[in-house]
Amino acid sequence: MAYINKGNTLTTPVLQPGYKVRDDGYGLWTGSCTFLLDKSMTGAALPASLQRGAPHPDATYSAFMFANNVEITHGKNRICSVDVTYVGISLDGYAESVTTNPNTSGAVSTTSESIETHRNFFEAITSAAGPIAGVGTGTVTAPIYEASTFKAKVGDSTTLYKGDNGAHFTQKTGGQFVGFLDPQYPMYYGRKAYLAPVTGFSGVIYTNDAQVTVDMRKAVSRSSSTNDWGGNLPKLIPDYQGTTWTSDTGTALTGYPQLLLASVNIEDFGLDTYKVSYTIKYNDEGWVEPVHPLL
Repeated sequence: MAYINKGNTLTTPVLQPGYKVRDDGYGLWTGSCTFLLDKSMTGAALPASLQRGAPHPDATYSAFMFANNVEITHGKNRICSVDVTYVGISLDGYAESVTTNPNTSGAVSTTSESIETHRNFFEAITSAAGPIAGVGTGTVTAPIYEASTFKAKVGDSTTLYKGDNGAHFTQKTGGQFVGFLDPQYPMYYGRKAYLAPVTGFSGVIYTNDAQVTVDMRKAVSRSSSTNDWGGNLPKLIPDYQGTTWTSDTGTALTGYPQLLLASVNIEDFGLDTYKVSYTIKYNDEGWVEPVHPLL
């Protein structure tokens, strides 16, 4: 029996009602549309308006949402249902944007660090009762630390030099820290480490600019005093967490950048749309620029 086509021949896609779009709140838009189409117009004959990269059929979204993938369901009477998903980036729902706003989370925990790395080890940088080990009371022409009768181990003939709270060093001017050897200071005696605060941020942005992914990759291990790495990267931490990140905890620790881009993962999300996941480490004392240079 010959195939008889009545009514709309469906040689051009017919958009069906009920299509949806979604803004994730950070500028990433996704959505899907369903079209009816004759079977003869599928495969190699699929209209350009349904192919990957085609703009959204609704003019409200066509400036920034583009087709990403297509699924075709073959039904009765040669009628095919074509489901097209769309992806785009827009911060105002009107025009296309290059990147989304950062979607971040942060965590503060502690980690064990050597006691001599504490910021108050030699001088009271923060509002503490006093330094942990101190710098002694001498001048540049006299011993800074006083000689001690304590030894690092039994039978050791090496003279050690004592600081505050039972701290001992190998030289009168400091040198290597041996430990807290004086049991007269029970809160310090034998201690080698302390729990240092550790703050980390993790985040996700989406971008339609491949150069942004390259810039992010090259910025790993670089420090920054701003949440956009001196304007070289998209904003990676929301402004409510701070726009400037410079240590100001004391004269010796002032002016160092506090942010460090620790890792970057890049994933193709859609046509010319990339998902960039990253982690940032925060150091209250700042990162030493010769080790972790600014971008």
